[in-house]
Amino acid sequence: MVGSAAFRIILVLGAISLIAGTPVPDGPNRRINNGIEAGPTDVPWAAGVLVTFPSQTYFCGGTLISLRHILTSANCVNGYRTITVMLGAYDMTRVQDFITVSSVLVHPNFSTFFFSNDLAILTLSRPAQLSERVQIVQLPSRLYIGHSFNNYETTIAGWGRTGSSTGEVVPVRHLLYFRARVITNTNCLISFPLYLSSTNVCTSTENGAACVGDEGGPVTVTENGQTILIGVHSYGFSMGCERSWPSVHTRVTEYLAWIESNSDAVVM
Repeated sequence: MVGSAAFRIILVLGAISLIAGTPVPDGPNRRINNGIEAGPTDVPWAAGVLVTFPSQTYFCGGTLISLRHILTSANCVNGYRTITVMLGAYDMTRVQDFITVSSVLVHPNFSTFFFSNDLAILTLSRPAQLSERVQIVQLPSRLYIGHSFNNYETTIAGWGRTGSSTGEVVPVRHLLYFRARVITNTNCLISFPLYLSSTNVCTSTENGAACVGDEGGPVTVTENGQTILIGVHSYGFSMGCERSWPSVHTRVTEYLAWIESNSDAVVM
């Protein structure tokens, strides 16, 4: 049986169809094109983030970084009214847990124009219940500060649209992911000369792209058998989710001290 709180969330998810996943106004666009359906334990740290604003409802991604904290995009939650997080939601009809957010900390230097410092920490109203489907992601150690990750293969996950003009309701039912290589910021700067900075990390591939509803989602790499979070998806090409254009993410290693100071996340 669906509890009353969960039932209200399901109603809200249904209501999103009435606004067809209207994106946060203006700025670079976000979304996953040509993704692979995730299994129950493929991306267990991925969190769905349902945000209500005074005039609309929006959905984006996030990452569980401690029992009580979600790391996401500042642009996704800036100006929010209420936020609910969904965990273990590889299938939106089989969500393991719905948890309301008690407080939001947007990075103090976040710019709504340049999308710089595009990070926010959500504090959950109660601890997450860990299981095979719900796990805390490993943050990179301080040894990775200054590391470019150039040419590393990443995994990018989210519930965003699967194409530029599909008109799909966000979130899509199944969590999707795709693989993409990290490219140099110099190469990425050609596509985003006004927005890109050293606190970003870019990925590119012909086999997929992040799309509307994917901002805030995890960007991970596997190093020595361990999966670590290196990015939080921020934006892509404003004209749509074209696979030939890079995706831009906030570089987590640049913010480890801020994350550690404002959450229970463990940084080695």
